[in-house]
Amino acid sequence: MRVKNMLLAAVFALCALQCAAQQPAVFEAEVDKTAVDIAEDIHLTLTLRSSSAEEAQPQMPSLPNFNIYSENDISRSVVMINGKISSVQSFSYTLSPRFAGKSTIGAFSVKVGGKEYKTEPIEVEVSRSAQGNAQASLAKTAPARRQPAQTQPAQTQQQAEPAKPAKTPDFFMTAQIDKQEAWLNEQINLKIKFYQGLTLLGNPQYTRPQMDGLVFEEIKSNQQFEVVEGRKYSVTEFDIALFGIIAGEASVGPAYVDYAVANMMNRTMDMFMGLVDARRVATQPQKIKIKPLPAEGRPAAFYGAVGADYAVKSSVDNAAPRAGEPLTLTTEITGKGNMRAIGDMPAPDMGAGFRVYETSSSFTTGEKDGVVNGVKIYKTVLVPRASGKFNIPAARFSYFDAAVGVYRSVRGNAVDLDVAPAASAQESGAASFAAGAAASPKAERINSDIAYIKEISARRPLLARIADFGRYNYAVFALLLATLFRLLKTRGAMNLRGLRGGALRAAKKALSRAKNAEEISEALSDYLCAKQGAPIGISTIADVAGNLKLGPQARKELEEIWQSLEMRKYAPSAADAGGNAAQYAAKTLAIIRRIEKETK
Repeated sequence: MRVKNMLLAAVFALCALQCAAQQPAVFEAEVDKTAVDIAEDIHLTLTLRSSSAEEAQPQMPSLPNFNIYSENDISRSVVMINGKISSVQSFSYTLSPRFAGKSTIGAFSVKVGGKEYKTEPIEVEVSRSAQGNAQASLAKTAPARRQPAQTQPAQTQQQAEPAKPAKTPDFFMTAQIDKQEAWLNEQINLKIKFYQGLTLLGNPQYTRPQMDGLVFEEIKSNQQFEVVEGRKYSVTEFDIALFGIIAGEASVGPAYVDYAVANMMNRTMDMFMGLVDARRVATQPQKIKIKPLPAEGRPAAFYGAVGADYAVKSSVDNAAPRAGEPLTLTTEITGKGNMRAIGDMPAPDMGAGFRVYETSSSFTTGEKDGVVNGVKIYKTVLVPRASGKFNIPAARFSYFDAAVGVYRSVRGNAVDLDVAPAASAQESGAASFAAGAAASPKAERINSDIAYIKEISARRPLLARIADFGRYNYAVFALLLATLFRLLKTRGAMNLRGLRGGALRAAKKALSRAKNAEEISEALSDYLCAKQGAPIGISTIADVAGNLKLGPQARKELEEIWQSLEMRKYAPSAADAGGNAAQYAAKTLAIIRRIEKETK
């Protein structure tokens, strides 16, 4: 009886152990978010709780709507309490959405003790709001993992492996400004970088950020390599100089890069089948405080220049003219700063001895060591009324030195003139100045009986005009049919180069209807895209001029009108004084005509 009881106890013990060993496992899936932008990642964590110490290997479902990373990110802990094993295993993945819309993360499966367990599918909503940003991309880390309960002292529990950082993103952008606060028209440096970790399908398309209260100068763009968190990236960098034109809060909107990639798990097949994923990355918007220039201590000769190292130089094209002979006074302002911000300087006071005409101005800009500089040129036509020695006084010019916050003044050079007597009284002005105003010549009617030749009307029936060819009518008719057939045959094969005339006509039509700088800029952009046979995209306006092989003068005019339109588009209150929309449309059309001539 005693032996029988012992055998029964042993059987019950084995059954209890078997039941304990066969306790069902728990296999769960969890994501950090169920609604994401297509530029963001989803962090997925699988957690397996079981009474088995064996290492599990989850089986991944088909996930065609996602790219999957970090498959080896695993943590595992095993605890033995009163002879019972408790195991917790965690598997982390990073899912990168490929398409916008609703997607399903299918069920993962795992086998424990010969039995299969599955997670529940998870529904996610992927949008294309384009609000991804570089800082968020770099700061992405794996979600916190479940840790086993501390039910026993540390020496009885295996330490879980430390969590590994999430994989760095394949593509991201950054935007940095060198100051959050600046004076009106002080240079602010903006640096935009596009990081590319994989080979793209085609060329990425760069969209410049929208500006509010700012104008800009594109300084340079270049490509280089950088290593971020141990990963090598190809980096395209854009350096832009910003200038605040309205006191208050200015803003720089997000810059975008649109690009296309293929499924990295089957890249060759995707490229062959045309299954690509159009995606976008963007920078974060920036806010800048623009301070007004101080009114205290502002000189009378201040015309809006802000920067450093300004200088003034004056010269004439003829220092020894005759009385009544025009000469041109040129005043050059050079320095570091935004030349567009400098207003018109008044013409010099030459007294009654000269006729002084309206001053015209122009400017050129450049860059050295990341600082915008340039030359502003004023030209004034002077006509001496009498002979003698005269002096053009030195020009005075003031500017605001933003580095120290004070106004500075510079003085140019005086110019001496030695005016010779006029050769005759008819050489405009000398005699009239000495002896009073002469009677103005009157216009005389030469002949009132002008016989106009009437042009023969061309409005004649087509058959009548063909009949003028006499016996050659049939030959002419056959030639017309052959020409018409030739045009119809080649019309469908016309390429973009053959549509240059169409691009010009479209530009004329768009400019005639343009009511503001934005519409004028859009018409010019469409025309340039048609001329070079590709969208402007990531190219600068200098690159477009190079693609079209424009000469120096056409290149200069194109860059100037482009910058002027950008100024009017983003800060119309500061640029409206330069002319209305109709004037800018006419100037744009003139530049387009020049491009047409140079690209024929």
